[in-house]
Amino acid sequence: EAEDIMGKGIEDEENENTIQAKVLIAGAPAVGKTSILKRFSDGDDTNSELLKLYDPTIGADFQIVHLPLEGKILKLQIWDTAGDRKLMSIGRRIFHDADFLILVYDMTSHESFEALEMYWNNFMLYGNLPNPDTFPVLVVGNKCDVGTRATTLEEVVAWWENKRPRRPLQHLECSALRSLNVNDIFLIVSESILDDYGDKRGEYKRGESD
Repeated sequence: EAEDIMGKGIEDEENENTIQAKVLIAGAPAVGKTSILKRFSDGDDTNSELLKLYDPTIGADFQIVHLPLEGKILKLQIWDTAGDRKLMSIGRRIFHDADFLILVYDMTSHESFEALEMYWNNFMLYGNLPNPDTFPVLVVGNKCDVGTRATTLEEVVAWWENKRPRRPLQHLECSALRSLNVNDIFLIVSESILDDYGDKRGEYKRGESD
């Protein structure tokens, strides 16, 4: 049962066109991580009022989403990790073997933006990344439908450049409540995973021909 909870016991029909990937969503409590995932997985069928009523994630939860893209089927295992610091230790084991990280902050809360530092450091520490300098990350500002913004894009860019000056910032504003740009988040994720898959396939084929 523990294997299923961690997502490792899940099996379905696979073929050469199926690409499996593990995606993590991290950020402070109440920034909208669960709402973003629910809005994406359930689409416009998700009642906006219900998005306000979700209980905080305990440890971690995940959903499996299959996406057809460029002749491939992406099987995304999307993990919604707990934002509460007391619960973060439960979710750290989820960090292993991830293929993409989505960092979420609340555009109306500067504190939630500042908290990205902690979630970033935890992921770098426990993610067991083979190439941490090139690992794909998307920074998402949620609640863009609210007029007051506590964090400027310039602040986000400065923070990112301090972390990874050689890798351009990937940043997107969204509103899970209003269903704005949520699908774009996972389109960016999917395209990045496909690009990485293509690079790895190319290296494998070059190795075969050597």
